Amino acid sequence: MLGVLTQPDLTRIGVWAATTAPDRSALRRRLENRLGPDWVNVIAAQTPSSAPPR
Repeated sequence: MLGVLTQPDLTRIGVWAATTAPDRSALRRRLENRLGPDWVNVIAAQTPSSAPPR
């Protein structure tokens, strides 16, 4: 879902992850209000890497 929220230019029309364009805009606003304008990087820093361990 994060990918859908972080790339608004790619998700302007249609339904993505069961959200409409207004839903996604509202989610982005709430994330920015809660985590600040750099919310994408804040979430990325909290997300474990999907890379396999070496």
